[in-house]
Amino acid sequence: MGDENVGTLRLHIVGTGCNAPSGHAYGSAFLLEVSDTFLLFDCGPATSYKLASMGLDLRRVHHVFFTHHHYDHTADFPCFALTRWDKSKGDQRALSVYGPPPTPDFVAALFGPSGAFSADLHARITSPASLGYYQLAGGSLPRPEPVFDVTEAVTGTIAKTATWSVSCATVRHVDPVDGEPLLTSLAYRVETELGSIVFAGDCDDCPELRRLADGVDTLVLKPRATLTLPFVDNGQPDISGIGRSLVTGSGKTLEQDGLLLQECAPKRVVFSHLGPALFSQSGVRERVLATIGRSYEGLMLMPDELTSLDLEDKDGQRARTARR
Repeated sequence: MGDENVGTLRLHIVGTGCNAPSGHAYGSAFLLEVSDTFLLFDCGPATSYKLASMGLDLRRVHHVFFTHHHYDHTADFPCFALTRWDKSKGDQRALSVYGPPPTPDFVAALFGPSGAFSADLHARITSPASLGYYQLAGGSLPRPEPVFDVTEAVTGTIAKTATWSVSCATVRHVDPVDGEPLLTSLAYRVETELGSIVFAGDCDDCPELRRLADGVDTLVLKPRATLTLPFVDNGQPDISGIGRSLVTGSGKTLEQDGLLLQECAPKRVVFSHLGPALFSQSGVRERVLATIGRSYEGLMLMPDELTSLDLEDKDGQRARTARR
């Protein structure tokens, strides 16, 4: 796979859910297709199965970006990485993994010499039966171990080719306690010749997100919760954005989303981290979209999982949705 020819910009909606599974969505995962390059943003529960269900070959994914280390964004990474390696023929490229602290420790704890899957890897690399199947699939001995190229990211440009680049910013999701961070979260911006896209993860509205998303074409965003918590002034106000905004000081969180979108002015917003209530309670989705739409006039999408969006903005055409 190369990065030379750009002709496609497509967003595959793999997971739009949260940590509460429903019959409609569970966990977060988005696969961005830039020509023949695939960039995976988060790897929540069942990502590997969902990719297969969409007809997408995970062996072609060589870049994974974690927004943060909540399990609904990372739980399927062992399955994804092991399957990608195990079903290759020994010519697999290193898997480039990017994320906030403690991403290197996370990968090492899974696949290091004493990692959680060290026994599995040892058996597959040394067992005559496993090596036999590997050779039948076209592999040559000795069988190589999986290779990871891990980058701990905080801010700035972290990956760049001739046709796409990825930059990130540290954003607000889980608040610090007594000045100590609990969970570092990143938002990512991808620039291509056919458009730009920001993956905000689960972060709250904050100045860093507004700067990163300014003028972006597509913004993947978690809509704020409709419940509020008391605001505390000692740096511990709201968990996961359900209290007041650092930008506006307001507890009207859906209105806040509208103001964020009004300022950043994306052409379209794709909502993610959708809880069960958005599917099970009548009128909730409509109310969320109507409230945000008071301030934002762009295209708002709550796509189903296992669908894809063409993001090329050719001749002013809007994104097209296609079920695979």
